[in-house]
Amino acid sequence: MSDTSVDASLRARAHVALAGLQRSAGDIGGALANVDAAIDLGLADADIRLLRAGLMFRLGRTEDALDDLDLALGADPALVDAYVLRADILLREGDTKAAMEDLGEVRRLNPNDPGPYRVRGRTFLRAGDAAAAADELDQAVRLDPDDTVSLSLLATARMRNREPEKAIAAFDRLIAMDPDNLELRQVRAAAHGQLRNYDAAIADYTRVLDATPGNLEAREARGVALVFAGQAVAAERDLAAVLRESPDNLRAALFRGSARFQQRKYAMAEEDFDRVLTRYSGDAETRLNRGLARLALGRPQGAIEDFTVALKEKPDLELARRRRAQTYLIAGDFDRAVADFDALPEPSPATAVWRFVAAVRGGRADAKAKLQEMTRGIDPTVWPGALIDRLEGQVTVETVLREAARNPDFAQQRLVETHFIIGQLALAEGDVQTARTNFIAAMDRGTVEFLEYQGSAIALAQLNIGRN
Repeated sequence: MSDTSVDASLRARAHVALAGLQRSAGDIGGALANVDAAIDLGLADADIRLLRAGLMFRLGRTEDALDDLDLALGADPALVDAYVLRADILLREGDTKAAMEDLGEVRRLNPNDPGPYRVRGRTFLRAGDAAAAADELDQAVRLDPDDTVSLSLLATARMRNREPEKAIAAFDRLIAMDPDNLELRQVRAAAHGQLRNYDAAIADYTRVLDATPGNLEAREARGVALVFAGQAVAAERDLAAVLRESPDNLRAALFRGSARFQQRKYAMAEEDFDRVLTRYSGDAETRLNRGLARLALGRPQGAIEDFTVALKEKPDLELARRRRAQTYLIAGDFDRAVADFDALPEPSPATAVWRFVAAVRGGRADAKAKLQEMTRGIDPTVWPGALIDRLEGQVTVETVLREAARNPDFAQQRLVETHFIIGQLALAEGDVQTARTNFIAAMDRGTVEFLEYQGSAIALAQLNIGRN
């Protein structure tokens, strides 16, 4: 090598060193001038092109940066940092496919580096492909178990991919590393809620609220979890606090209505459901809930109206159709009751009993034949087997009542149901006294939330016969 060449090389290296200092000091323009001077002196290897690309990128000159990266990779196809930078630029430019190809190359060249997996995972997540994101991020976490960024992204991907159990496993690891991170606890609570682990969800939300009592999002979410956990009083308290601060929060109003319904505060529950339906009059679930409240308040026609709207909006809402069928029967519209029972996709033995009563009350000739068809093959020892046997004339009322009371966990419901059904059939036969006796027994044994209790009260009112 000639002295001139050595001198040019030394001066080029000096320019590169100076460029590095200027870049660190934020003088990107000066750094670029020194890099160009080094290139003019013949230093044009892959590393200098990568350095120049980085400077161009910081100056916002992405096309020039990409040109330099192409030159760098042409000189050294294994230059990992060049692929990483080009992928970053391509992602920002919206060329996700090309960026992912570069990151794939990084992964091939350095399979033990979690970085490319993390970036690819984040990119898949942004693109809405949670399953692919989870695969990439899972590998990143395997390579670096303490990588909290990848672990957090993995938990998010699992949640979006409807894998709450796996999301919780990731959140557990994150919270073990950062026990005071309230944001992580709040998201883990949501995952527990998806799995119906309501006690665990409530515990996480409570930890969050102990530290940040003004967190309305966490308070609302805890209120919802409390509703599902059957803790209606605490749920109403949380949701009322949310509504005081945010009166237009319709989700809070809906679930407060559910909490009030659980407490048999039916009129107050109806008010909350009204609040929601003022804005969203066709919401099927809210219509169903308000219909149930109206039924509990002894207003079957209003309940039927709500169930009908619910079914118009959501024809496969089976509970709305079942309750409308039962309410039609209670209201005395037996043909419509039978039509709804027949429209249920998978009628149960209990449905068969109600359908039989509606058919008998409506004077339909197919009542018994249809009952036998719908209950063929059922185990007669399982409820309502004894009640069906009574409908077919095979056992006495006393036998049915004895069977209904056999299981303490279900005795109240079954006894109320039995008395209501027997009362309805007595009316069909014109035996008002037996009907009265059984409707009163249903009300004595039951409480207002039982449909048969409401049906008995309405039947007595229709007969103009009081309970006493």
